Amino acid sequence: MTKKESAKTNFIFNVCYQVFILVLPLITAPYISRVLSPDNIGIYSYTQAFANYFVLFAMLGVNNYGNREIARTRDDRTTLSKTFWEIYTTQAFLTVVLSICYIVYIACFVTNNRTIYFIQLFYVLSAGMDINWFCYGLEKFKVTVTRSTVIRICTAVAIFVFVKNQNDLWKYTLIMSAGTLIGQAVMWPFVIHRIDFIRPTVKGMFKYVKGNCILFIPVLAVSLYNVMDKLMLGNMSTTTEVGFYSYAEKIVQIPIAIIAALGTVLMPRISNLVVAGDNKKK
Repeated sequence: MTKKESAKTNFIFNVCYQVFILVLPLITAPYISRVLSPDNIGIYSYTQAFANYFVLFAMLGVNNYGNREIARTRDDRTTLSKTFWEIYTTQAFLTVVLSICYIVYIACFVTNNRTIYFIQLFYVLSAGMDINWFCYGLEKFKVTVTRSTVIRICTAVAIFVFVKNQNDLWKYTLIMSAGTLIGQAVMWPFVIHRIDFIRPTVKGMFKYVKGNCILFIPVLAVSLYNVMDKLMLGNMSTTTEVGFYSYAEKIVQIPIAIIAALGTVLMPRISNLVVAGDNKKK
């Protein structure tokens, strides 16, 4: 398979997956709306949006920055391993710190729906397991898409099996948040066979912090209309309105996902060509 054909295949896989993760909730929406009620859906969407900000700060800009750095070093296993562990150690450290901050905040300041907030901790912890950026840097989109799709289908099945009435909001939240954590964890066996353990140094970790922070700026900017809107609506209106808004927004996000998929696929390819000095293929 040529590199050009591989890029096309990766793009198709990524587009299909991005559309799938947006369409799947729309398939389960009629059942969830009838069983849980819009108010409970709004509670879930609001708490998930709140937890998502802790995930954003734990990840910084690693989805783009790690993708690029792995693509640049993937032809040398030693350098690749060193790069991975230095970037990931920073990510894991931030996840631990922000998870503690999340627990303290919920324990001290949240009174309503505290159980749902605490269950969303699984979602926050998933940031520490997320190494999709490594797979993207290697252009192994088929592996990530296949495994993540299987996990999401299992999650959808679990919703139909275990969520039966309005009292099952905690079950729905647990299925969604724990499903995200498991979905990130299943990628580790694939990654661990492609790298060696190299003890990260503080100096090496700080080397990547600046680049991560720079690429975090656009991520934070995007979150203002992808995440902050639900928090604002929940504070200015009711959780019922958040529930209606969340499902309507998923339809709008479908064309955006297709555009984002192209950038995710092209970044590692272009980064690798830049390092190789292959100006003709660029």
